[in-house]
Amino acid sequence: RALCYYFILKIYSNISDPITWVVNHNSDINLSWDQKQIRDHFTNKNCLNIFFEDKNHISGLILGHEIFNHNQNREIEILHLGVVKNKRNNGIGYSLMKSFEKKAHLEGENTTIFLEVNAQNEIAIKLYEKLGYKAYNERKNYYKDLTNLNAVGDSAILFKKIINE
Repeated sequence: RALCYYFILKIYSNISDPITWVVNHNSDINLSWDQKQIRDHFTNKNCLNIFFEDKNHISGLILGHEIFNHNQNREIEILHLGVVKNKRNNGIGYSLMKSFEKKAHLEGENTTIFLEVNAQNEIAIKLYEKLGYKAYNERKNYYKDLTNLNAVGDSAILFKKIINE
């Protein structure tokens, strides 16, 4: 049984084992983690995840975790936002992000949410900017092609948003 928190945005709920669902659908949501990494994430007591379910089918998820919580300051990192390929461009990513922010932010606390995205992923960058995330750093040559380590990799853009309402 998972020790971490996960929430489901749903019409009907039909996810009894989130770990198995992620293991079975990791390629469909572009998640490059292996089974051990997925299980380790879900057994980490600081993980915070949200699933989007519509008509008894999971369509997307956010995998994140709390990295800091002290003196009413909380930091959360989004590790992965994934939407099932045939459900993309339907607002699911936006809904997931808004719901994740609501669940991650505790009243009376300042909550900072961090994430990184491939600089070539223009759709995700537009989504994050629309939601008020600000780019604060770039990791050049971060995403390497492991089959050709001499090739120049894509950069990662680091974003953050502070919620203190």
